Amino acid sequence: MQIRMHFPKLDELIPYAFALTKYFHNLQK
Repeated sequence: MQIRMHFPKLDELIPYAFALTKYFHNLQK
């Protein structure tokens, strides 16, 4: 539970990280 307290916006960072990873994947092609 402490992790959720430290990262209240974790749900917002996950989609951002996913989009960033997808962006780098397209960059390598």
